[in-house]
Amino acid sequence: MLRQAHRQLQICARIRLARLCTMSQSKDKWADIVKRLGMTRHPNENGFMSAILYDSPHQISNPPAGQPLNSGNIVQFLFEEGNFSPWHRMRHSDEIWMHQSGGTMQVHMITNGQYSSKSFGPSDTLVVPADTWYAAVVDKGADYCLYAELVTPGFLPDNCEFGSVDLLNALNITDELKTYLSSLLPSTSHS
Repeated sequence: MLRQAHRQLQICARIRLARLCTMSQSKDKWADIVKRLGMTRHPNENGFMSAILYDSPHQISNPPAGQPLNSGNIVQFLFEEGNFSPWHRMRHSDEIWMHQSGGTMQVHMITNGQYSSKSFGPSDTLVVPADTWYAAVVDKGADYCLYAELVTPGFLPDNCEFGSVDLLNALNITDELKTYLSSLLPSTSHS
């Protein structure tokens, strides 16, 4: 019980630190936040990611991937202006995004073959259901977007899949939109 309370205090302190970082007067506020939160560049998603802030000690009883899995975990992501999170999906996990600071992102999603786009900004919470393809772009004029992300069931690398051109070719959308959305594919999938 004491250990769990201590962990919750650590999470709260980290969230307060994120809020304090946003008060920075620096020209590159996002660089200050990355440094203060100890974030590192994510190798596949282009933005910056914190270490796992919370890893639930509870295991799910019948994990969809067949591997032991925590019931959930929380990380933070920061994307700076001009950067994007490429098309990918979590096969067996829902993601709940909670905006912490900065500007707005456009989140592009493909659910059951249907394309949609949502704006995600200050005070917003966004749910990305399991098996939904998505990509996100920081809006022009927004210096950065910082958000916390709850993944449930918890993150497993084998649960994450990055998109390819075939994903977009199957959509019934205009060629102009398809060209734009293709620019959000991971660099290894452009042919």
